[in-house]
Amino acid sequence: MRTLTLVILIGLTTVAFAQEQYGKRLITGIEVGQMSHHRDTILSALNKLYKREKKENAPGKYQPQRIELVRQYILIFQQIERQHEFVYYSTTDIRSILGKPDQYYNEDGYLVYEYHSMKSKFVSLKNINYSMVFKNNELVFVKQK
Repeated sequence: MRTLTLVILIGLTTVAFAQEQYGKRLITGIEVGQMSHHRDTILSALNKLYKREKKENAPGKYQPQRIELVRQYILIFQQIERQHEFVYYSTTDIRSILGKPDQYYNEDGYLVYEYHSMKSKFVSLKNINYSMVFKNNELVFVKQK
């Protein structure tokens, strides 16, 4: 019981420190898990549509459903773009939610993650074109090119 109380107190202290230091609230592990799960669900649904089209030998039959799923996938990026000024996202959080970036590099003390496309057997998304800029492990800027 003491260990659990200590962990909760340390967590509350960390949240209080982050809010004082950055003026932002920390994203919780539950929120990261939900966003990551939403992404995985979308990709799984795209995979099922691909397999169904392949099985029925009807390419393009489920195009409207695919378009809707791709829009939902892009909404995840847009949600992060809208929230980054109020919510503290770390590099680990972004990797957990969106997966490994297509390209990352350091530029003038900033770490930049770039997401351009996603290619797999069942889906090929191009022109996502989001850049996420981090400083001291904090997301400071999101830009869609």
